[in-house]
Amino acid sequence: MKNNIEIEIIKNFKSKILHNKRNIRVYLPPSYSAQNNKFYPVLYVHDGQNIFTAEESYSGESWQLHQTAEYLIREEMIEEIIIVAVDNMGSERLSEYAHQDGVFQGEKIKARGLEYENFFIKELMPFIEKKYRVKKGPADTALMGSSMGGLVTFNMGLRRPDLFGKLGVMSPSLWWGKSDAAEKLRSYNYDGLESQIWLDTGDTEGKFMSFSESVIAELKKIQSCEPMDLVYYQAADAHHSESAWAARVHSPLLYFFGEVGEIEKIELIGRDLTSLKGPKIRINPVLTFASSFKMTALEGEFRSLRPKLLKVNENGVLKPKKIGSAVIEFNVFGQQAQKKIKIVKELSSKVNIDIYLQLKKTAKKEAGTVYLAVNDAQEFEMEHLDKSYYKAALTLKRDEILNFKFTLGSWETVEKNSWGQDIDSHFIKADEDKSLYFEVERFSE
Repeated sequence: MKNNIEIEIIKNFKSKILHNKRNIRVYLPPSYSAQNNKFYPVLYVHDGQNIFTAEESYSGESWQLHQTAEYLIREEMIEEIIIVAVDNMGSERLSEYAHQDGVFQGEKIKARGLEYENFFIKELMPFIEKKYRVKKGPADTALMGSSMGGLVTFNMGLRRPDLFGKLGVMSPSLWWGKSDAAEKLRSYNYDGLESQIWLDTGDTEGKFMSFSESVIAELKKIQSCEPMDLVYYQAADAHHSESAWAARVHSPLLYFFGEVGEIEKIELIGRDLTSLKGPKIRINPVLTFASSFKMTALEGEFRSLRPKLLKVNENGVLKPKKIGSAVIEFNVFGQQAQKKIKIVKELSSKVNIDIYLQLKKTAKKEAGTVYLAVNDAQEFEMEHLDKSYYKAALTLKRDEILNFKFTLGSWETVEKNSWGQDIDSHFIKADEDKSLYFEVERFSE
C-alpha cells in the first residue's frame, strides 16, 4: 500500500451533450497501484472543486473527503473505494443541477438537469469505467452532493436506481422550483426500491433549508417502504457550508461502505424551555454509534411523563398545557433517553443580540466603515466604538437563524483569514438574549 494520498486530475473533460469542459478529480485508494486485478466501489460527487482541497473552492474551504476516506480505510472501518469528484461549471451550476426551472436572486434559471444527467451517464461514467478499475452496478455505485448538488443527487438517483444504489443527499435544496420539499419527496415511487439513501440537513441552515414536521412525517412514510433503506440526520448546530459537510461526511461513508457498530447513546436535542404561547419546538433524537456514525431516529416513541403539563407527538413536537416542569422520554431499539422541559407562560417573540467585532492589525489598517452583511443581501453599518472595536445591536425573531460576514461595504471587501482566503459565514441562532464576540484578520487578499 502507498503512504501518500493519490488524486489524479483529468483536465478539460469535454461534454458533447452540455457543450462545455470541466475538470474531473479522482481519488485512488491505498492498494490501487499495487493490486492490479482488484476492482473497487465508486463514489461520484458533485461540486468537485470543493471536495478534496480548498484552493479552487469558492468558499475557501473543502470537505477534505480524501482525508476522511483514507482514515476510515486505514482503520478498516470502510472498504477501499474510488472517489470521482466532478467539477461544477460556475455560472452554469444552478442550471445543470436543476431538474425544474427556478428563480435565484430574481433571475429565472432554465433547468438543464436532464442534460447533465445524460452527460453523467453517457459520457462521464463510461470514461471512468474504462480508465479505472471500478465495480459496475447500483450496489457498488454511489452518488453524493450537497445543496444544489444534493438536489441533483436526489433526482438522478431516484430516476436511475438501476445505476445508482447509494445516494448521499446532503442539505438538499428541496426549496428549488415550484414544488415544496414534501411534494418533491412524494414525486417518486419508493415501493420495491433497493437503494440506500442518506438524507441530512443542519439545524441552523435557516428556514428555507429546514425540514418541517410535514417533511419529517413524509420521511417516515418513505422509510417504511421495503426493501429501500433511508437514514436521516438533522445535524445539531450545523450550517450550510463545506466545513459542516466535512464534519459529518464520515457518516454516509460508513453507511454505504462500512459498518456503523452498536448504539452508544441517544441525545434529545432541542430547546429545554417552551411556553404556552410561542413557536413550536421539535425535539431531535440523535443516535451516536461506536464508529462515531450519527443519525436521527425516525423510528421510536416519544412520551411525556407529565402529560397534564406537556404533551409530545410522534414527531417530537412539544405541546405545552400548563406552566411548570415536565420530562419527556424517547425509546428506540431498546435504548432510552429523557429530557427535562421547563414551561413558562410566554416567551418574548424577539431576542436582542449584541455583536462585537475586534479588528486585528492588518484589518485595522484597511478599515473605514465596517458592515455586517447577512445572507439575504442586507447590510448593517456597525457602530465604531474605538480604533479596533465595532458593535452591531440586532433584534431578531426568536429562533431565527442569521448567517453573516463582516465587510467594508461590498462582497469584494469581505473578511478573510490571515492567508487572504475567504472564510465561511458566521451563524447565530436567536434562542436567547446574548452578546457575541468576533475577530477579523484582514479584508483584502
